[in-house]
Amino acid sequence: MQVEFNAIDATMERIKTDMRMATYVHVSSRIGAALESQGTADYFSGPQTVFRRRIEDQCEEGARL
Repeated sequence: MQVEFNAIDATMERIKTDMRMATYVHVSSRIGAALESQGTADYFSGPQTVFRRRIEDQCEEGARL
């Protein structure tokens, strides 16, 4: 909690705004970083789930052929 407060405080000083807006900026940057690093629902649902979905998709494609 202290680490996040310090990050928000630094953001607040850097962009010269109030704490509420600095929090929005900080959270938005965290969400953006997660999405850029493949932070999708499939990514966070675990490797077995993603692997299983890929196999299921391949099976469905094979059945259509």
